[in-house]
Amino acid sequence: MRLCMYFILSTLLTLSCSKVDQETSQLHLRPLTVEDKLVDFDVAVNQFKNYYAPYQYKEQRFGVSFEETFAALRQEVIDSQSDQEFYDILGKLVATFNDGHVSITIPNMGSYALPFVVDHFNGNYVVASVEDIFSQETGLMVGDRLVSMDGRDAESIVNDLMRYQSLGYERSSRR
Repeated sequence: MRLCMYFILSTLLTLSCSKVDQETSQLHLRPLTVEDKLVDFDVAVNQFKNYYAPYQYKEQRFGVSFEETFAALRQEVIDSQSDQEFYDILGKLVATFNDGHVSITIPNMGSYALPFVVDHFNGNYVVASVEDIFSQETGLMVGDRLVSMDGRDAESIVNDLMRYQSLGYERSSRR
């Protein structure tokens, strides 16, 4: 909780200092500079280092060096070409910890949800629920197997999403 509050505060401070630009976003904020992104990224990393209790345990448990991961992600921040790319990198940072209790909120981002839910069962993605109107429009029904979406197989989509969000246990994350 403390991490989220510090990070959100840092992001809000950066955003509140932004100059108005009518073409950048719904909030009409200027795009973040590399320096803005690095400040926010470094604050988030330092919060993990100082306040994330299972930091050392996670390194040992998963056999990773968070310092190496942080350095690689920091380079991605430097190379990022848009605010959205930066936010995606922050999602990767949070997912690194494989902890469903850790999340990040980007104040100026909308959220999107698919009108159906799938469950991972026996190596397949099966539709567990679907909104009625979407089912009527598309014919998608509970029990259908999700094979692909927009020309991409379901497994590759889930693998991509797992880079940005983890529930702490791979099986739960796949679901």
